[in-house]
Amino acid sequence: MIRRLSVATLACLAALPLSLAAQLPAVGAPPRRAATEPSLAQQYLDMGRLYMAERELYAAVTAAPRQSAPRGELARYLASRGRFRIADVLLDEALRFGADPAIVARARAEMQLYRAPADRKPIPGVRPPAAVIARDAERAAKGYVRNWDGAETTVPMQMTEDARTLLRFEARTARGPVWVTVDPRVEGVAVSSASDTMFRVQRFGEGMPYEPVLLHELSIGARTLTWIDAVVDPSVRAGELRVGMDVFWQLRPIVDERAFTITFPALGTPATVPVGALQTPFVLAVPGLMLVPRPGMPPVAVESDGGRAWLRGARWWLDQTAGTVVVTR
Repeated sequence: MIRRLSVATLACLAALPLSLAAQLPAVGAPPRRAATEPSLAQQYLDMGRLYMAERELYAAVTAAPRQSAPRGELARYLASRGRFRIADVLLDEALRFGADPAIVARARAEMQLYRAPADRKPIPGVRPPAAVIARDAERAAKGYVRNWDGAETTVPMQMTEDARTLLRFEARTARGPVWVTVDPRVEGVAVSSASDTMFRVQRFGEGMPYEPVLLHELSIGARTLTWIDAVVDPSVRAGELRVGMDVFWQLRPIVDERAFTITFPALGTPATVPVGALQTPFVLAVPGLMLVPRPGMPPVAVESDGGRAWLRGARWWLDQTAGTVVVTR
């Protein structure tokens, strides 16, 4: 498994089909029940019944309005559906009712990954490694506002079938073409080494594991991205970039498996949901993304055989406001 640079230690915001608090106790909660005693909300999640799970979580908050744990669980779930603002409110409330600030800070750090760069703010209680602070300062000095804006562009792509990655497409650096592979198990952007001859990078924290770097530029069709946060990951092949779902999400891609193209729309261009389109709920994991193809059907990773079978041959994109993958055939 690729090591994550994230300062957070929660396995995910609302891991499916794992416990909602897979790595840490719920904020302010008593000791966890045994793994053989899943909550009713967790049972609904395991069955892919998101509406019932959400209803149960809201009911728990109503039944214990001054306890932090129910708010923390509901916040993790809502964040996993892309509803970050209300999750933030619930975490603020959980803090007022005695939640552990360190656990809340780590939960917010996981949410941060999927937020637009301009919407990311320092998180009280979370101090990144010195090398990451230095990289962020250097990027800010270069006038960075957003990396992912620009004109709409469409490029050819290839679907992968290794049950680990999702797809890949060709991009360009100043030194030639490179492959960009979408790997839901990765966070952010990863390169094989700081000395990879296909990339111009600026190094920070030389010698540290998963060294942070700034990638000078990357062109995808008509769009050029500059000063991209990345880390060195020796498991990545030379001349290749690996990007996680958090980065893919920022680009708002429209994947057409019929035409084998991928379109990156201009900022602020909403995709209209066609009449008759399927709207498949998704759940963000950290890292990764899970699909719930049908109520009563256990969630599946988007890159898994089940996830690929559901999307195969379709035109699809992430509707972030609705928490669904829009699928047209």
